[in-house]
Amino acid sequence: GVRVVRRSRCLARKVWSITVVLSAVFRISVEEPWTRRSEVSLKTVNFGIVRSEFWRRLVSGIYKAVKEINSDVTFGISPAGNLDNLRSDLEYYVDIDTWVSQNGYVDYLMPQIYWGFTNEVAPFDKMTDAWCILMENSPVKLYIGLQLYRMGSTEPGQSDEKELQKASLLKKELSYLKKQKKIEGYCLFSYQYLDCQNKKYHFDAEQFSIKRKRLLNQIVKSFKNNS
Repeated sequence: GVRVVRRSRCLARKVWSITVVLSAVFRISVEEPWTRRSEVSLKTVNFGIVRSEFWRRLVSGIYKAVKEINSDVTFGISPAGNLDNLRSDLEYYVDIDTWVSQNGYVDYLMPQIYWGFTNEVAPFDKMTDAWCILMENSPVKLYIGLQLYRMGSTEPGQSDEKELQKASLLKKELSYLKKQKKIEGYCLFSYQYLDCQNKKYHFDAEQFSIKRKRLLNQIVKSFKNNS
């Protein structure tokens, strides 16, 4: 139990140390390093607290290891975009409030706000506002992850599906981000959708891949025109 946890944290810190040394990187971003709740029903009352403490120590340990090797390297995490889920005792076990209020955890956060304005569960503007409020007085920098990979998607059950068929959605989201003083930039997930003519990548089912590529090409052109 405890011995395994300690070895896991130690191994993770060593891996990140080697990454910094060998890669000569200047920015490290970890994407959702934690797991969601187990499918198994666990009755241990303090299970969520224990897991939260584990990730808190792991993140601070990696941060320290990175800085000891090169203090100029920035370390950040790209967590899920819905703060309610992050704070849940049954979801990610992430102490997000500690990360943004105390030194020694992250230099920046880049929440994955991968939804449109019409999403019924997590509308883009409300999710963005919540992060700006949370980090208003925090020294941690805030970037926003945007949903390029969902553009043109016709998967069933998406309450923002109509928005996802419009190339103008990302432009609208970027305009919204520019109005927020706390936000310092954005990231598109993922690169392969900026290069949709590359035949090595798989773009969903053949029956609608052509239509989707046309939409992605429009988005890429709009970014080039505004660069």
